[in-house]
Amino acid sequence: MDHEAIVSLMHHGVSARVRRIIIMGSPHFARVIADTLAADRGDKYVVGTVRERVVGMCSRRQGDTSLQLNHLYLGTGYSRTGIGYRAGHRRTAQDSVHA
Repeated sequence: MDHEAIVSLMHHGVSARVRRIIIMGSPHFARVIADTLAADRGDKYVVGTVRERVVGMCSRRQGDTSLQLNHLYLGTGYSRTGIGYRAGHRRTAQDSVHA
């Protein structure tokens, strides 16, 4: 499932100092993401893939009047490729964006 790739991107997207004080540093973080995906409530996750490999992700939440982007992470070497833009603008939640 994509939860391990999502966790990996988020884990590498923040410094070790930050990981120590937030849930991203928890050994249970992958379980939290897997449970969130399975429950299909709260944040919706969109992953960007290149040749079946997850290289980007965003999480977002629909508010009363707007869409809130909570997280956007791209793998090393994938910034400025359009994956983040396409992931942030997908209308279908928990979908994939292919480059």
